[in-house]
Amino acid sequence: MLAACVAMLIFAFSASSDVTPELPQPVAKKYYKLWFKNNTPPPSIQDELKWWPDLKKIYQKNGYNPIWLDGFKLNRSGELLRTLIWETISDGQQFSGYHYEIIESKLNQANHHPRELTVLDLILTDAFLNFTKDSLSGKLTPDRDDAAHSNLSKVKIKNQLQIQRLDVLAVLEGYTNHDNIGEFLQNLSPQHQGYLQMRATLARYLRLSIEHPWLPIPQGPTLSLGQRHEQVFLIRKRLILLGDLDQILPQEPKVSTQQSFSYNSSYPSTKDKNTIDAKLQAIEAELVKIDPLQHSVYLYDYEIQQAVKTFQSRHNLAVNGNIDKKTRQLLNIPIKQRAKQLALNMKRWRHLPPNLGDRYIFVNMANFDLAYIERGIKLASMKVIIGKPYRRTPIMSGKIDTVVINPYWNVPYRIAVKDILPKLKKNSNYLRSHHLEVLPNWNNDSSPIDTTDIDWNLQSSRNFKYRFRQPPGPNNSLGNVKFLFPNDYAIYLHDTPKRNLFSESQRTLSSGCIRVEKPIQLATLLLNSQNGWHQQAIETRISNRKNTHIRLKDPVPVYLMYWTAWVSKDGNVHFRDDFYDRDEIPTSTAAIETSKHRHAINI
Repeated sequence: MLAACVAMLIFAFSASSDVTPELPQPVAKKYYKLWFKNNTPPPSIQDELKWWPDLKKIYQKNGYNPIWLDGFKLNRSGELLRTLIWETISDGQQFSGYHYEIIESKLNQANHHPRELTVLDLILTDAFLNFTKDSLSGKLTPDRDDAAHSNLSKVKIKNQLQIQRLDVLAVLEGYTNHDNIGEFLQNLSPQHQGYLQMRATLARYLRLSIEHPWLPIPQGPTLSLGQRHEQVFLIRKRLILLGDLDQILPQEPKVSTQQSFSYNSSYPSTKDKNTIDAKLQAIEAELVKIDPLQHSVYLYDYEIQQAVKTFQSRHNLAVNGNIDKKTRQLLNIPIKQRAKQLALNMKRWRHLPPNLGDRYIFVNMANFDLAYIERGIKLASMKVIIGKPYRRTPIMSGKIDTVVINPYWNVPYRIAVKDILPKLKKNSNYLRSHHLEVLPNWNNDSSPIDTTDIDWNLQSSRNFKYRFRQPPGPNNSLGNVKFLFPNDYAIYLHDTPKRNLFSESQRTLSSGCIRVEKPIQLATLLLNSQNGWHQQAIETRISNRKNTHIRLKDPVPVYLMYWTAWVSKDGNVHFRDDFYDRDEIPTSTAAIETSKHRHAINI
């Protein structure tokens, strides 16, 4: 169904742009007045209109003129509304009231009858009202966390302008009167460059899903530079379509394998490249007559190897330039599924405010990385470790307002009773071996106590009142630096003594907080506007082992996001595994099996 809809979209654009006649305004007014006076919606859309009583008021105040049409064509606002609806439904989720199939059908009709065009304008207005209502109420913003994970509540984005539920009728009336409804529609979708780049890529992927059958590349041997194999032809085409290989789509050669051949294999003495190339082509043509695999389209050449490396890099695979099992699996993911993944991730941009700040921190959990941005320039990037699948780091944002050097680690209650207490009951030396102090409560003035007389076997989640704490030092689980931003879920960024974990490819290893690879660099950037806190001063304070809290004069926004698909500034689209199962878009049998296996493991 989606492919058919997109097909109509593509052809309708060309169909609607070539029509020169204009829709006579008196004709449009005649139909509008007739329908509204008799209170009889057009029969073809009678059961689809949700705002019929309000449409009468809108068109009456508008002088019964079309809102979305310029003659027989959609005006700029109409095209934009159509694009927004198209993007919204492309992830395969069902949204009622957007009338996409009806809109495309009306636009695609060979005979642009004035009556049908007035019907089209009505259905577009009804779709606008539904889309605007859903957009302003937050319905189009995907859930931040799966309710099935009861240990995490829904997390709200902090410091973001809250859009109030508006009277969409008043909105439409105000904007149509001033002929700038397009401006309002622009504001209904994110305007960040990352979102707009994904919009262009989504259009390309949907077009590919219609124009080219995505035939699977069969399983086979690992292919590498210099080999010849019949699959290389399919791989070459696939890489060209995906944009990794800049070549013209090849035609598979049709040759007989029964012909004999003869040729002079001596190279010409001249060094003229054109002469040599012509000779080689003649040799190849003769070879192909007895062995089709001698054709260049079957040769795993240097260009294919480099294209495969680009593809592997975009999908976070080992960049070896070989067609191995995992690379084949990802090449075989249907382009329509990738389009759905793009559309879903586009909606995740709706979590972000229009203005991200002069400087801010982006964490893309799906890519396990952190970027520090200042005035639009990435000044630092580093690896991160995030929460385990059963202790997900939530999508959220806040403002880092404090850098803590030589932090204490106050073990969260949940970890204390679920993780540490059971181990302590089995091993009385657990606290000592893990450098943990025990405090009687959570008061700020509490001091460590002697635990000799505490019977840990009598403690449980029902009566546990103590606080476990690690003092600053080389064994502290938070490392040397901690970055605090106010939130209700005790989530923060911090260092870690377990530096070896950053070499892991999938770093879902924490209890929810985010461990950063280069904490001193990040602290230096955050404190660069505060006198005295340069890198050397931070390192000196760390060596002194003195617990120090430094308040930022200007708190820095931090955005914890989860993008399994995005488009980089160079125009390349990147995909990552959905290890948190937030996409709910299976992309291959292997991915589904991997997901099942992952949940069977006790991490």
